[in-house]
Amino acid sequence: MGRKQKNFSYRYVKGFTIIELIIAVAIFSIIIAAIHQVAVIGERTWDRGVWQAAVQQMTRSAYRDMLREIRSASLSSLSTTSVITSSCNDTEEPDADACDKVTFDTPDDTGVMYYLDDGQIVRENSLGARRIITGNVEELLFCCPHSGSNSCECDSDHDYLDIRIKIKKITKGRDINYSLRSQVGVRND
Repeated sequence: MGRKQKNFSYRYVKGFTIIELIIAVAIFSIIIAAIHQVAVIGERTWDRGVWQAAVQQMTRSAYRDMLREIRSASLSSLSTTSVITSSCNDTEEPDADACDKVTFDTPDDTGVMYYLDDGQIVRENSLGARRIITGNVEELLFCCPHSGSNSCECDSDHDYLDIRIKIKKITKGRDINYSLRSQVGVRND
């Protein structure tokens, strides 16, 4: 009895061709690249949100410190350093150096000053003690608004102070900006 020989033909072997494998790898690479892009965009968005929250917290903290003292200020002792070119109630932006310093007396301290120095909000008292409140400040303005007037000077007719703070931080090549503006009532003696 003779043995039968098996006929091996490449036509009947089941498997993937090289073209099918190349196409599968290309599709898989495109999917992985898309997933990676989504992850990178998500990470950038997350980082920006974290930095935005940090800048907002930094601004609010500085603002809160100033408000606490300004609210207890004596109206008669409140003064700003210069005259603004437009009214504080206008939507136009004032000159960068206008009303950039406020001086006042509180029941606990005299000659308290807040001003902008090299991108930092500084608190200084009459004894010369300086404390940096926050950094990355682009603009700090104080104003006692006068209706119908371009004056920014404080006097006994005005019992509130307009404060504007703009902070700008550059992180990972992106600008993060935050600003606060409000009117603060001062103690009327």
